[in-house]
Amino acid sequence: MTAAPDVDHVAVDVSETIEENHTVNGTTTPRGIQIGDDYDKALVHRAVADAGLWAFGITVVELWVMNENKTRLFRPPRGYWLDPVRHQTMCATGFCDLCRLTNTEHPEYLPPVPLAPGVGLPGILWNESDSSNPMRGNNYKKKVVWRDVKFLSEDPDQASNPRLDGLVAAGLGWAAGIHFSNGGQEGLVIFISRKGVSKKIKDPVNEAYLVAAADLIGSAWALRGPRHDAVQARQNSLHGAVRNARIKLLVMLRLGITIEELTKPPVHVPSFEDELDETIEADKEKPPVTRAFDYAGRKAKQVGMKSLYGGMNQPPPGKSIAESMFSAVGTFLTMLIVTQLGLHFVKEWGGDYSLVVGPFGALATLHYALTAAPASQPRNAMMGQLVALTFGVAISKSGLEKWMKMSLAPAVTVLITTKFGIVHPPAGATAVIFAGSATLSWTQMGTFLLAYFIVICCSIFFNNLNDKRQYPTYWGVASLKEFIVGLLKKKDDEAMKELEG
Repeated sequence: MTAAPDVDHVAVDVSETIEENHTVNGTTTPRGIQIGDDYDKALVHRAVADAGLWAFGITVVELWVMNENKTRLFRPPRGYWLDPVRHQTMCATGFCDLCRLTNTEHPEYLPPVPLAPGVGLPGILWNESDSSNPMRGNNYKKKVVWRDVKFLSEDPDQASNPRLDGLVAAGLGWAAGIHFSNGGQEGLVIFISRKGVSKKIKDPVNEAYLVAAADLIGSAWALRGPRHDAVQARQNSLHGAVRNARIKLLVMLRLGITIEELTKPPVHVPSFEDELDETIEADKEKPPVTRAFDYAGRKAKQVGMKSLYGGMNQPPPGKSIAESMFSAVGTFLTMLIVTQLGLHFVKEWGGDYSLVVGPFGALATLHYALTAAPASQPRNAMMGQLVALTFGVAISKSGLEKWMKMSLAPAVTVLITTKFGIVHPPAGATAVIFAGSATLSWTQMGTFLLAYFIVICCSIFFNNLNDKRQYPTYWGVASLKEFIVGLLKKKDDEAMKELEG
């Protein structure tokens, strides 16, 4: 007589058979759905590679994602694409700087370490993107702003970043960062072109493609979480069914019940969806005050971590003694001209033409210590001071209290200069001085602007005596020129239509 089978072994064998039928690549999943990280990496890489493949003039595409604490940007594994043709051409020369950015076995490999906002190329582009724009909506049109990689690398306002310097060494010229936000995930897709590429990268059709490609990459990244949840939910459902079948087999076989009884439906076990629904309903039942305190706690933790850890970057190195002396001499000569100019104005035309000298010290510091900074350029200096003086004098004539005037004037100045990209720190001081004074008038405003113009001319002369300096780095009048040309063209078109009519 054949011995009866062990009921425990029967139940185990049946349950293992059910699980083996749903095993793919060593990972138990319903219907062979992949849940591993390799699939996610491949999915994101395909989206990034497709974006670079069809974009004009793009050499490198990188995906940078903001972490959960909103303190660091990191580049996911395989979250980049490199133009293979460009790469092979550089490697054929025997020395390829692009390999330093991508090849982990390269002796001078520059890894994409996590960066705080404002640090490195991703951090700079993140701060300049519309990531914090409260006016974003479904119909918001993203703007593509191209930045000179070499200019950012040499900007004295930015701390030195080896990977940013490596991009310059690799012959890369222009970079644009396009922000995405999808499913609670935020990040930046960076498109980098080679140096000397034509203006076609700024073509509206090409930029529209880059924006759409960035949204697709963001969606591929955001898909990871929901896809994992969906796969895990189905996996839990399968495991629950297997567990119930195993328990029932053990019970039935121990009780001597025939195998036909096993065809009955199993006892219902709450599924993953039921538990999730109960959790959501429980959160809804929390009073608004509790939810508000929960949000305040999370926000306080985020702010505390950002404040405690900072940017985790090294401070910029000091200048040489020769450069420092040149800056000091330039500042001394410029301020000497300003003070003598102020005395001359009062002597020739009286006290109504006195000069407010304070902001000129800040201006000289910018011109000779931060020569390449955007805030130091003539466009920012003249337009920023014009805004500050106009609103400072206007607000000083209002009937507000002095403390209100001195608070309102710099706030309005910061609002307008930030909006139009003409930020100039001394303008904030000018707004406070003119708004809080009862004696300064429109006459002093004109005198101040004239002296400011003279100081800028002096800075141009003195800075360009130094072979290591270039001032200004830009005039910023291209947009004004385009506006005037467009206006004249519009008038010509209207005149032609009248003649044809």
